Amino acid sequence: MLEGHNASRIRQQNLQAIVGSLRSSGTSSRAALAERLGLSRPTLTHALRELIAAELVVELDERQTVNATGRRRAVVALNAAAAHVLSVDIGGTKTALALHDLRGEICAEQVIPTPTANLTALTGAVRAGHRQLAGQHGLAAEPIALAAGVPGVVRPDGRIDNVPNLPILHGAPLGEALAGLFAGVAPGNVTVENDVNLAAVGERLYGVARDLDHFAYLALGTGLGAGVFSGGRLLRGAQGYAGELGEWRLQRTESRSLESELSGEALRLSAAGRGWPAATTFEIVAAALRGERAALEAVFDLLDRLAHASAQLHTLLDLQAVVLGGGLGAALLARWPGELHAALHRHHPRPPTLLASALNEHATLHGGAAWAVTRAWDHLAAVRLAAPRAAPPRRPGPAALSSTLGGQV
Repeated sequence: MLEGHNASRIRQQNLQAIVGSLRSSGTSSRAALAERLGLSRPTLTHALRELIAAELVVELDERQTVNATGRRRAVVALNAAAAHVLSVDIGGTKTALALHDLRGEICAEQVIPTPTANLTALTGAVRAGHRQLAGQHGLAAEPIALAAGVPGVVRPDGRIDNVPNLPILHGAPLGEALAGLFAGVAPGNVTVENDVNLAAVGERLYGVARDLDHFAYLALGTGLGAGVFSGGRLLRGAQGYAGELGEWRLQRTESRSLESELSGEALRLSAAGRGWPAATTFEIVAAALRGERAALEAVFDLLDRLAHASAQLHTLLDLQAVVLGGGLGAALLARWPGELHAALHRHHPRPPTLLASALNEHATLHGGAAWAVTRAWDHLAAVRLAAPRAAPPRRPGPAALSSTLGGQV
């Protein structure tokens, strides 16, 4: 009895190790996989047969995997088409939805107006948007994991605070509401997180911060927010308020927040105070690029405030880099990099590196996908590998495997 239990445990460990290794490497030859995991060829072969039978692993068309010497090699990869996950970026006026394969790649996406009447209208729109996307792209009716980013603080109990742009979410159990609408999503496979935190996760895994353990993602758009990584881990704080940079008070005796001085709205008001007519932030930026004095002064004032805030954040957290995202943050760094770097050096003798977001408006979606894909693989492994499976009756041919992967490795 004990021997059988140990054999089952070792089997599960081997299967999970193979899945984990392929998640890191993407693809691997059998020989490299055996060497990396310290498994014998027979043990690896048996485990791969089981994973292929469970449709978690595929063998790639050897014509696509010619090595440097010109010889074909047998290569295996996780089956990215085994299921799909859903990521949602909920904003005050618009909501973005994306379906991802199990590599995290976006298969389909759309942007819809954000319903603001009540929580039921919002979650119903997400459900309807998913059905439309899945139907248009021939995907399964249900995702197996879901992540939603929201413009507010997500408390440890899942309730949402500090969400002035979308009051219907205040105190709302959004995660529970979404889980109730998606029957295919297992309990625990739905998460709700602050949108800027998810954007930081996205940059850490897929963007410019892939090699960084200490950085802040600064979202400068209509408002201001930050997502912070320290020691390779996302900082949430005791109540989820870590990174709420816009709430910083400028003076002990004043009620003004940093967001009132550093945001798209702050730029608009600064330009108006200099006599510039009412305009959008990007019209002000365009005017500054043309050399219009009032607009240029307002932009340079905002650059200095951004540099000062970045320096203060660096003083507190000792960052390797500050990643600038949000429409306005990315635009400022792209158009005035020299001025912004000079201002940062004025405010700190050893400043962090400034980086532009690589994911831009998709950062939150990619961050949500990273969480959902991890939950999806855990779920699939638990469900499909719970008991030993028989090996497939025959090895699938290259055409079938290429079709499974949509013709892509």
